[in-house]
Amino acid sequence: MKSYLFLSLILLLMNEVESAPEKIVKRDEETNEIDALIGEVEAAASTVSSMSNQVKERLNQLKAEALREANHTANSIVSRSCTAADCNERGSCLGTLENYVCFCQIGYSGKFCEDAVCDSNRDCNGRGLCLGTVNHLTCLCNLGFTGSRCETLIAKIS
Repeated sequence: MKSYLFLSLILLLMNEVESAPEKIVKRDEETNEIDALIGEVEAAASTVSSMSNQVKERLNQLKAEALREANHTANSIVSRSCTAADCNERGSCLGTLENYVCFCQIGYSGKFCEDAVCDSNRDCNGRGLCLGTVNHLTCLCNLGFTGSRCETLIAKIS
């Protein structure tokens, strides 16, 4: 009886040893897939950071141009100055009615502050980072989610 149990144990161990390479290959494939997803997220984060710096730089350029123009013509245009109404009441206006720039409040963008900025929780289902406006947006989905609005679960991560 003891020899039968011992023989059964040896056969069980042999089966485990034979299937070990398959389990290792499967685990390697899963690890490679996760590494690829992490790489995509890191690349997206780098792109967002770069875009943010470009937006800040452009905003500073626009502010400087607007201030130069305002200083140049300030004495002759007081009666023809633009108002917040020219920016849809969503920003401050600098310049004349013929030539002005809107500095939009947080949450708005566009030449006349006409576009609302998208919201990650609402527009990407709280599963990603939203870039753009409500009418034209891109969701950078969190790890494990996909879809234009991060609505699809790719796989359950254990």
